[in-house]
Amino acid sequence: MHIEINKNYILINFEYPARILGSSFFNGGYGRRKSILNIKTSLEELKVKTPDEVIIKYIKELNLDRQSTAAMMTSAHLEYAQVIHSEREGIEVCSIVTAGTSNAINISETSYTPYAGSPINSPGTINIVVLTNMWLTEDCLVSSVISATESKTAALIDLNVKSVNGNKLATGTGTDSIVVISGTKGKIQYAGGHTVYGQLVGEVVYNAVYESLKKIRTKIDTVKMINSSFDL
Repeated sequence: MHIEINKNYILINFEYPARILGSSFFNGGYGRRKSILNIKTSLEELKVKTPDEVIIKYIKELNLDRQSTAAMMTSAHLEYAQVIHSEREGIEVCSIVTAGTSNAINISETSYTPYAGSPINSPGTINIVVLTNMWLTEDCLVSSVISATESKTAALIDLNVKSVNGNKLATGTGTDSIVVISGTKGKIQYAGGHTVYGQLVGEVVYNAVYESLKKIRTKIDTVKMINSSFDL
């Protein structure tokens, strides 16, 4: 596995197509993917290009497999992307997060929205990638999304991020995305807070979201460590 971060994109390449579950609008869902791509874009760019056009342009430039690349987009500054790693009892979990909150909402609120199903992104998008060395069952992949989402919301609450629609604390943004990647080591079925794996997901996602929103710059040493030693 190799992670590349620059001002234009975050690219995660795997030696073999890894099992994923994701909400990314481009090749999301459940299946195997060789690459995960998070692209820096802008509302200005999306006024003249469709999201698919932006993604496909990068896929061609980076010589990626179009059918095996799951892709997300963000307008957040990638210099504040966070790569957080934690390990316990042989279980390794890593989270890669880009975050902004100008689009923050509380999902329980009803508000006017111009969206009608199209993948429109704003600077407030929080994109989360969770990787582990363990083999996650299909139900555990789904449960991992729940634990990661709870962790994201916990970070927003602790940062006192308010919804743009009122005075409620934000639970996320209107355009968040997540991808969970399974490894090949020991089987794990549960990702809740009573499990070591679930606690590790909570720890790395919380810290990644929190530090990204505090505008802490990417820790290059962590990226180098993961590239040299993290084995799916």
